[in-house]
Amino acid sequence: MGDVPLGDALDALLGELGLAYELHPDFIWVTSPDNMGKNNWADPVAPSGEVVLIEKLKLPMAMEFSDQHVVRSLLFVERYLKFDIRFDARAVPELAKRPPNSQPAYFVIDKGIRKSTGFFPHIKMDMVPLSEILKALLIPMDLTYTYGPGYLVITSPELAAATKYDEWNKQPFLDVEEPPVSTN
Repeated sequence: MGDVPLGDALDALLGELGLAYELHPDFIWVTSPDNMGKNNWADPVAPSGEVVLIEKLKLPMAMEFSDQHVVRSLLFVERYLKFDIRFDARAVPELAKRPPNSQPAYFVIDKGIRKSTGFFPHIKMDMVPLSEILKALLIPMDLTYTYGPGYLVITSPELAAATKYDEWNKQPFLDVEEPPVSTN
């Protein structure tokens, strides 16, 4: 076939699958054509006192998960890097139990609106800063991360924008037992 420019190869491969891509400085984002240009890849503004969290978000990580819930995956990250992640109960779907060896639903249609169940099919990152892993994992679920006093908060972009740093302690968080991670 010979040498083919990357853009032409991506157009040919992804077009057949009904997907599109965006070029970013450090990565190529593959998504549906409807999501093109909608995602904010900027890092949230970090309060100056959150030096430990800021440094943890810069750490490169390698991880791979398949058919996992976002809560389960991020509990693994939390335990591995030894910092606190809290899940906004108003935005993050609860970790539902599912029969072993069953494929989870990734999205449901609720009143005509497509909503994430919190499960995702697959993510593989190799030595990528945690902040980029979080965005790659959360953006397709219409979620983001922000800072609470001494912890990261997983929430919706709207709630992140509407809730001040010092107000997070008053918000409801999911009561999550630490489930075992079956694949990482």
